[in-house]
Amino acid sequence: MALKEYKNNNTKTVVILAECWNGAVNASRFAARLLFNENTRIILLHTYMRPSTGIIMIRDITPILKKIAEEELVTLENRLVNEFELPAENIEKIAIEGNLGDIMETYFGHYTNLSVVLGPGMDNQYFKDSCRNTVKTIMNARPRPLFLISDFITLIEKNRINIITEKEENVSQAYIDFLEDISADYKPRIEIISSDNQKRIEINKETANHFSDLAGITGISSNSAEQILINSLLHANTA
Repeated sequence: MALKEYKNNNTKTVVILAECWNGAVNASRFAARLLFNENTRIILLHTYMRPSTGIIMIRDITPILKKIAEEELVTLENRLVNEFELPAENIEKIAIEGNLGDIMETYFGHYTNLSVVLGPGMDNQYFKDSCRNTVKTIMNARPRPLFLISDFITLIEKNRINIITEKEENVSQAYIDFLEDISADYKPRIEIISSDNQKRIEINKETANHFSDLAGITGISSNSAEQILINSLLHANTA
């Protein structure tokens, strides 16, 4: 199916970015557990850019980049279908050349029920230019909400950022600084929700609608960030 056919679609859609590959499986697991129901479309997206210099490199490396992107998306799809037991017909793979921000605006800017999930990992990838720029690009794009999945869960809305973690001390000041930097244009309020501070999560109603049936979610460790998020959502303040 052509990507342009998805414009103006109101179906609940989750875009899982494979840009920061090391955390893409964690992002997929989160989406499968907490965001998916039978009416959800999952789009696995991997963008790539040809080198900006060198005529020979431009000619030779673009097909290679496309092949790598397509292979990574197949691997992700197989995990979603075989490990997380999602129906293959709900999953679309898109490997496309171009600027991520332009692609998000062109193909997903008209969605009214879209969330984006990204797994930047916790091996200091958020200090690296590629993943840092990816997160900031999505922050500046119109689709909301954005979920960053690592050892904890970061839920980014335009007016607030919630970090869900087992213990508040797990969130470093460096990570807070990173979030403040990438959201400098919006200056959202940043809150840490953990099992030891008992804060109530605040989210937009539109964001709350992205989650699946929380009562039906099983098999998650009681001390995990996912379970803390579920518990918080059951008593959330929605605006």
